[in-house]
Amino acid sequence: MQLLSFYSIGRQSFVPPRTAILLSTLFVAACSTAAPLSPQAGVGSSGSHAVAAYRHHSGGYKFVTVDNPDDLKYNQLTGINNLAKLTGFEGSGSKADPSIGYVVRPPYGPQNFSEEPYPTAVNTVITSLNNMKVIAGYYSVQRGRIFGCIYQNGIWSSYQDPKLLRSKINITELLGISDADLAVGFYENDSKNDYPFELNPASGEFHGIFPPGATSAVASGINGKGDIVGWASVGGATIGYLLKGGLYTFLSYPGAVETKLTAVNWQDQISGSYVDHAGVTHGFVLTNPLSSQQWLSVDNPLAAGTTFIAGIENHHRVVGYYVDAEGITHGFMGTPGKK
Repeated sequence: MQLLSFYSIGRQSFVPPRTAILLSTLFVAACSTAAPLSPQAGVGSSGSHAVAAYRHHSGGYKFVTVDNPDDLKYNQLTGINNLAKLTGFEGSGSKADPSIGYVVRPPYGPQNFSEEPYPTAVNTVITSLNNMKVIAGYYSVQRGRIFGCIYQNGIWSSYQDPKLLRSKINITELLGISDADLAVGFYENDSKNDYPFELNPASGEFHGIFPPGATSAVASGINGKGDIVGWASVGGATIGYLLKGGLYTFLSYPGAVETKLTAVNWQDQISGSYVDHAGVTHGFVLTNPLSSQQWLSVDNPLAAGTTFIAGIENHHRVVGYYVDAEGITHGFMGTPGKK
């Protein structure tokens, strides 16, 4: 793996109360334009429970809507492990509708949701989990500062990229975590660009990731082999990248105007989203990214213009969210199968 810089910071750890109400920001962040990324470039970046199954009209996926019963107006699923345990967050993130991160296990009934607020935070988003019961995400405090966080063995740990210590804009987000307990994400500083990294949570050490030619980038997923996916702004376009064996491969959904890779499983099968020329967002699954590429567009049949796939696991199940005709955002899990 190509790691072009090395940083270290301390951690803050807490044994949290398990009840609090927190808020979140969106799981995805847009790339902006500036100088190419390099080690010298600087630093940045209630009601009833609704569960229903639907078959997709193409691609052979069966969909289950999984919404937190505490908020049926805005809900996103963000991560999945091999036992189909899911992460997500409820609430749009507004002052009137704060978001709360959670974990939910099968069969996804109301009693199976466990809210996971970071202690003392204003905002919390849970973005990912591994097969070792470790969850990762980010939270915000007053004045808009955002920190990465990991919850393991009853203890929360907080992370901030060290280059942000003198920055007015202070954002560090963790978007993926592997079974090897390595996390990936991005940070943003006063340049308002996103800068991807790999984090060793045990030591608090940050390693910069620099897709060639990118002016802004995000690392969003990592598998057990250390392969990393994300997206970058290259030549004014947002395209996906795969970092494997120290080599970067740029990947774009055929004919798309924007492509984001969000997660990668052990077989290097990749999930993500793309935007077509009409401005509509679709999910996709990519198989064999380095050989005979097989792109599969995935739209939830209840979606009215937006389907976003945020995670994929080794049994090929995916999670994400869709927006319905009333503008309500729902989480879903998709399982591949016959039509």
